[in-house]
Amino acid sequence: MSQERSECEQLRRDVEVALERSDPLRVLPLLHRLAARAKDGSEDAVFAHRQLAEVLLERDPWRAALHARRVVRMRDGDDRAWAALGLSQSLLGNHQYACHALARAHTLAPDNAWYAHNLGHTLDVALDKPREAVRYLRRAFDRSDKNPDVATALVHALARAGKTKTARALLVRVTQESPSPERRTLLRWIDAGARGRAAVLGVVQLFASRDAEEPVTSTRRTPTRARRSRSLRRVLEDALRRGLSRLPLDDAQQRAAVQLAREAAQKSPPEDESAALGVAAAAAWAVTSRDGIPLSQAEVAACFRTSASNLRQRLPSVRARVKRS
Repeated sequence: MSQERSECEQLRRDVEVALERSDPLRVLPLLHRLAARAKDGSEDAVFAHRQLAEVLLERDPWRAALHARRVVRMRDGDDRAWAALGLSQSLLGNHQYACHALARAHTLAPDNAWYAHNLGHTLDVALDKPREAVRYLRRAFDRSDKNPDVATALVHALARAGKTKTARALLVRVTQESPSPERRTLLRWIDAGARGRAAVLGVVQLFASRDAEEPVTSTRRTPTRARRSRSLRRVLEDALRRGLSRLPLDDAQQRAAVQLAREAAQKSPPEDESAALGVAAAAAWAVTSRDGIPLSQAEVAACFRTSASNLRQRLPSVRARVKRS
């Protein structure tokens, strides 16, 4: 084995350890070193640039796009790279090209519900093509085990496409099963005639990217710290209930994840909704990792409507509780 190949293998092992330990300050230099040393087109080069795209996605979407483009030039059939490219372009506001990239990811992995959702929702909200969006959002809804968040995006597109009766019936059913201020606001918007875009869906809400804006409510008062804390606890509990139901965990494992999340949140209260989702996802992944369930961080994070990078950011506080117990 050549010295260069041996060094790449060691770097890749170091990267995987750093990713497991949620150590972004360490993983980024390692990934850059691996990308610089790996032969263009090799597995190591594809791995390094894809990981850089995913790690940088939320903090620096422009750089993430550069790495994702590098991957698709080396390997046009890499659905993860196309998905990262689409998400980065959405964050940059380049929605036309984002749809091109997301459509390519969806073509390569048609059973991936999140690719279909991201493509459909971008078509609906960003490009004002709700009729075209419905096809993808129906597919996402069916393949996501009737995910209530995907259902909300489908309802929005259906209503804007003129199918208000179908949209309202679906929304009422979903709201009964998974109530939220966002869905109640969406119902009022439909009853008022579904004109324009709903305020709660006025930005592109993409899985594995930045979280959606906070739902519009009837009050304009600034929430007190106590009310904000209660609201975030509800976000955490709702996320645990929804996310854990989509994972292959038994009752004991689900209880363990809930306890881990609650203890972590009590010790370090989440500062916003994104943090609450990250804590829930990190607790679930800690249990799957502990019990040898073969799921990636990205797969677990998707069940909680958040990103792998957000999960990794919250993992140290959760792992501390795993070690203590």
